[in-house]
Amino acid sequence: MATDANNKVLPLAFAVVDKESGPSWGWFLECFRIPLGDVIANKDICIISDRHKGIQNAIANWPRDEYGRVPVFHRYCLRHVASNFNTHFQDTTLKSLALKAGYATQEAKFELYMKAIKEAEIEALRKKLRTERQESEPDSSIMPYTYLIKEDLDMWTQLHDGGYRYGAMTTNVSECFNGVLKGARGLPIAAMVEFTWRKLVVYFHDRHKEITHDLSKGKHLGQDATTYIDPCYSLENAIHTYSHAFVVPKSESLWRDVDGPKWVPDPNLLRAKGRPVKSRIRNEMDGVRREPGSRRPDSDLREIQQKQSCGLCHQHGHNRRRCSLSRGASTSSNDPK
Repeated sequence: MATDANNKVLPLAFAVVDKESGPSWGWFLECFRIPLGDVIANKDICIISDRHKGIQNAIANWPRDEYGRVPVFHRYCLRHVASNFNTHFQDTTLKSLALKAGYATQEAKFELYMKAIKEAEIEALRKKLRTERQESEPDSSIMPYTYLIKEDLDMWTQLHDGGYRYGAMTTNVSECFNGVLKGARGLPIAAMVEFTWRKLVVYFHDRHKEITHDLSKGKHLGQDATTYIDPCYSLENAIHTYSHAFVVPKSESLWRDVDGPKWVPDPNLLRAKGRPVKSRIRNEMDGVRREPGSRRPDSDLREIQQKQSCGLCHQHGHNRRRCSLSRGASTSSNDPK
């Protein structure tokens, strides 16, 4: 399974083998390599997979180009790396840090997550030395930082990958299509191949059928379909959009120390304690009234508040719970019996 330039699923090839082994992967990639140049013109292809030895050996034996290098790039699926990491150390917190380090695109963030993993390893080693009096060989089950550094960083981190992943860190595309082929493994080989082939063909047929109907309808009316496409989707505008560099402000923790005078904020401009003084001048249009005899230094205008009235007798000064007309009303004086 591949991803096209529109970030859509692009099925390329499938095979039926006896088991997932080194020879089977070598045979499949050998058959896949021959027509690959006819399907994808770009040589800098990135293959994302798990750490199966058969895949590693098959890519290592890939024929070299005229420059003596392998024309494809191999990267590990970060989800599989994190899963194997968690199986080895049984710590979901460390697994989360490893995932964040793999997805990090900034050097500072990557170093921050790796530093946390390294501190966890140092603490585990110190704890082991305190419990064991005699020195022993380092235990790999408590060395998560060493486990990750042992792998090439360009194989599982987005920061050091060189941009060949194009942001694809996992094999979720293949796993997603495996859900489409669910139930095919129990079929006979001939039926399995036909079932898989039909699923692959119908994927393109359904998308083609939907757009073909609209194109034929517009052609019948003498309309050009390209006129309905917004110019923002054109290749020219896309190139202009990303032709210049995007400058984003860095985190304050990454700011460099500047030599020179330091600017100190004016303390007189700090917000004073208490409720801030209102600067808005109100008048009668704001629904306010002037209170007679007010000695406040500011404006003597107060918002008009509607007087409370009883819901039973509609008189002011009390509510329905204390109204004399209410059956359970409470009064301040007791009537003589």
